[in-house]
Parts: sequence; structure tokens; C-alpha cells
Amino acid sequence: MLNDLLVIGDTSRAVARSLPALRVRGQYFEQVDGTRMFMAEAIDFSDYGLWLDGHDQERVAKQRATIGFNCRRVGTRATNWFNCTSLARHPEFYDRIPEYVAMNASLGMYVGWIVYIGADQDYDPEHWHRMGEAAKRCDTSCFLSAVIEHSNQHGSAVIDMSQFSKIDGVICSRGSNGSSWTGTVFPPMPNMDFFEEHWNISSEWQRKCGHDTSKDARSFKAPGWVTEIPSPEKENPSGYPGYDTREAQIARYRSAGQGSALEIAGCSFNCLEGKWSTLYKDSLDHAVAFIEGARSINLKIQDGLEATHRYDLDMGSGGQWLRVYQKQDQFAYISK
Repeated sequence: MLNDLLVIGDTSRAVARSLPALRVRGQYFEQVDGTRMFMAEAIDFSDYGLWLDGHDQERVAKQRATIGFNCRRVGTRATNWFNCTSLARHPEFYDRIPEYVAMNASLGMYVGWIVYIGADQDYDPEHWHRMGEAAKRCDTSCFLSAVIEHSNQHGSAVIDMSQFSKIDGVICSRGSNGSSWTGTVFPPMPNMDFFEEHWNISSEWQRKCGHDTSKDARSFKAPGWVTEIPSPEKENPSGYPGYDTREAQIARYRSAGQGSALEIAGCSFNCLEGKWSTLYKDSLDHAVAFIEGARSINLKIQDGLEATHRYDLDMGSGGQWLRVYQKQDQFAYISK
């Protein structure tokens, strides 16, 4: 299977179709027919810009869909941020958003848009509203995330967060603050429809991305979505002797998918190949493991009581796992 995913052979154009509309249900998302959703998202910052440039991004989309992702996190306007594009370069930027969303929908994937990168990145105060109007023209639901890592912006690049309000008819977030090492994993406030947290520089991130974010979801009474975890290329040492092998690292990504699906509304797989929106090669095993973990959870447990920590099964009792969490009859086994 993994070799087949390195190069997708069928690159014929996807047949346009729409996906069921999404809505918020308590701390989670669901389709309008009641189908419960865990948003297993692939970070693909550069994809829309490359697609507008005429690159064969359907090939990349098909790989993501074949692995099992059901959403993609895509950048919008920027002048110097991966391969995102500017309005000057592509005046048709807003007009073609429904076409791009339909291409992804035809493969079973929703699109989450990062609206603002920074005030120095092709900034336009009307961009938020224009993205909202473009999202409303799509036959498939979109997510709008106002700003990425707002607390990491400085000087003239700081965006005034008070200007943003929820756009009716579109599922919106105020965006994210910086990585956990800055002490600002707590999201920008007040929340809109859902909130975002980043755990990409943190010890025991594979545990915190599900369990710690779930605590905020219960407090906010809103869906929590971890929109960035460490990329395999930049993950910090585990802190546990013998657990910094490639196999142990892949196991942590499986744990992150499983723990997040057990406790929160969504989690985004992050890697350098994804940020540049190229085919996964070095990160392929990690992506597959992440999805395997997420798919191991039966989402019937979403509305039940919070997960419990099974101390009797984890390392505190001599077990091999960093943590074991249980919710009804479903378990998340968190690797060291």
C-alpha cells in the first residue's frame, strides 16, 4: 500500500461533486444527516497557490484522500509564505475557490482555509469577508480560520483580532496562537464556532494534543481542533531512552491520531512535504499511522462522559504506554 501511495497512477480529473453540509454538535462536528465526524486534516499550506499556477495538485489530493484524510488545511493570500499566492498574481483568486473546493469534495475531503498569515503578507482587511462570500458560493462546507499563530506575530505584522466576527453560514474559528513553547497554546478569544490549539513544540505532544485540548473543549463548550502537531523533521527528542527510533516516532503519530479521535473534534497532520503541498515520501509512514490511529476509534463515544486515565495500564503501573485513556469501550494507547 505504501508504495502505491508514493505515486498515484490515475491522474485523470476528479469528477465534481459535493459533500454533505457540516454543522457543530456540542464539542464535535457532524454532517447534516447526523453522521459523526472527526476532522482528520492534512496540512497543505501551498496547495491552492500551486493549483492556481497550473500544477497537477489533484495528484497530491488523491494521495491524501487515499491515505484517509477527510479535510485539508490550506493557506490563502501571502507574498512570501511557502507557495501561497497573492491577489496581484492571481486576480481570479476568489472566483476559483468553489472549483477548488469541488475538486477536493470529489475525493471526499473538506477544505479549511487559513485566512490571514500576517499583516505583512498581502494583507487586505476585506479578505476575511471576501473568503466568507467565496465559501458561501461553494456546494460543500468550508472552514475559515482567521489567523495562524497570532501570538507569534510582532511589530507591523500584528493583525488586529477585534475586527473579526463570525460569518453567518460558514463554520469559523478566530484562529490559533503560537506553539506551546511560547506559553500561548490557549486560543485567541472570544471563540467563534470552534477553537484551535497548536502543540507542535511540546513534550508529550502525542498525549496533550488530544487529552489537554479536550479539557478546554469542555470548558468552552465548543469543538477543539489541534491544527498543528510537530512535523517528523522537527519533533523534539522524546525524553525516553530507546524511544527516538523511526519506529517509535511513527508510533507517536498513530497515538496522536487515536487520542485525538477519542477526545476532540479534529487534528491536523503536519510535515514539511505537506506545507509545500508535495507528495508524501519521507513522511508517508507517519501520515498513514496517524490515520490508522484515528480510524481505530468508533465515534459513537463522542457524546459520552470524558475520557478516564487508566493508571493501571500505563507506565505508572509498569506498563509500556505513556498513557492509556478510555471512553466507554474505546481506548487510546499513547506511546512514549
